[in-house]
Amino acid sequence: MPKIRASDLWRQKTKISSEVVILTGEDSFWKAEALREVRRAQGEASQGGPLSLRRFDGAALGWRDFIEELETPSLFSQKLFVVVEEADAFVSAYQKELLKILSLGNLPGTVALSMKRLAANSNLARYVVEQGLWIDCSPADRGELLRWLPCWAEVQHQLRLKPEAARTLVDIVGEDPGLLAQQLAKLALFVGSNRTVSAELITEHCATWRVETIWTILDLAMEGRHSAALVELHRLLSSGVHPLAILGQMAGSLRRLALAAEHLSLRPTQAGGPTRRLLQDMGIPPGVQAKMEVQIRRLGLANARKLASLLLEVDFQLKGGSAFPEQVVLERLISWLADERVRRWSASSPQAWAANISLA
Repeated sequence: MPKIRASDLWRQKTKISSEVVILTGEDSFWKAEALREVRRAQGEASQGGPLSLRRFDGAALGWRDFIEELETPSLFSQKLFVVVEEADAFVSAYQKELLKILSLGNLPGTVALSMKRLAANSNLARYVVEQGLWIDCSPADRGELLRWLPCWAEVQHQLRLKPEAARTLVDIVGEDPGLLAQQLAKLALFVGSNRTVSAELITEHCATWRVETIWTILDLAMEGRHSAALVELHRLLSSGVHPLAILGQMAGSLRRLALAAEHLSLRPTQAGGPTRRLLQDMGIPPGVQAKMEVQIRRLGLANARKLASLLLEVDFQLKGGSAFPEQVVLERLISWLADERVRRWSASSPQAWAANISLA
């Protein structure tokens, strides 16, 4: 079968019956969902329920270990579903051996090889085009997403998504298929008995997701979960949200922290929770007071007081006052919030902090 796009598994309802599946490209959502769909379809075809899943890291997998796993029967299923992740090095080292066992046609199930790329003129590529299934998991453009979304909505959630509604969803959420799928799952909770998703329903329930994500980024950063905060930041930027819009939403919360820290620094030390009483006096909602108290304690009073001037600096840089890319400017802010080492370094070496762009 010729190479297909991952979205075709749902748009064209591609028949899946191959013993070998190749997935190329770097979009993690398409790869994960394509593997799940292939395993489901192969399980139904075998009439034995879900196939027994076995995953391996291709960078560390040797040929003998691979063969042993294929020859070891499952206690719970008649057939196996063997996935080799990051399989580029494995395929490069053992392509001849792979072709030999594939040509015998007696595999105990399905072998899926997840790779970054595979040369179209390689022997394995030729074999897969003729005898297997090759799924292209590279990023989808807007047009492909708009064609895929109604099919995904129908298959996954029994929803009817009209073209206008699909366009509205992409306009609001962006072109990340994982985020789009996440929002469709949320919308499934709000549709009426006709199971139809309208543009109005999307606007009502999805327009706030960006604000919620920005709050999540701040919470993760202030908890010291640096990598997780950056992942959410990159997803937000990839959806098309302007960096200044992100900073604007963050600024309100961070300025409140700076103001609280400034007031605390002017008060004498008191027993019995001066921070909580100050937050009450500032009109901070009770449900937010405990979190802010922890955040001030974690940053330290001196650093929390610096937030207002730091926000002004970041705003200036995003408006053309820096040679750094906008994404890097925001990454540096997240790094400062999340990592005590970055805060110490920026305080001890302000010139280096101003010049360095490789913090995140």
